[in-house]
Amino acid sequence: MKFRDFRIGWRLLIQEPAHSLVAIIGLAIGFMVFFLGLSYIYYALHFDRHVPDN
Repeated sequence: MKFRDFRIGWRLLIQEPAHSLVAIIGLAIGFMVFFLGLSYIYYALHFDRHVPDN
């Protein structure tokens, strides 16, 4: 990556703040759902591991 790429990206963020905010919030929600799903799967698979012969 070059410094010029960061300048172009920063310029686009400033030109369209609403679109940038929606994109960043959408990405954050996507990551949150992904990691919550992973933690739920981990919890469900390891719920009864202390019980013998489950």
